[in-house]
Amino acid sequence: MENYTIKEATTAKALFDWLYLKKFVNPLKQELEKDLRINWQEISRADLDEFGKYVKKAKMKKMKKIYQIIQRLVR
Repeated sequence: MENYTIKEATTAKALFDWLYLKKFVNPLKQELEKDLRINWQEISRADLDEFGKYVKKAKMKKMKKIYQIIQRLVR
């Protein structure tokens, strides 16, 4: 039997990947605040900081805008 290593994404990485691949149909702020139905209060400060690191690495305008909006939603 072979040994496999299975890695589980962190909350921040999973959120980043999902939002990175997501096609937004409505205005970005509206989707993040209401349409996606994400409970932003469950995102920790550490998760947000880690998410910010992925945004910085990605160097994408879309992800920078998403990060700015999420920073206001996570308190």
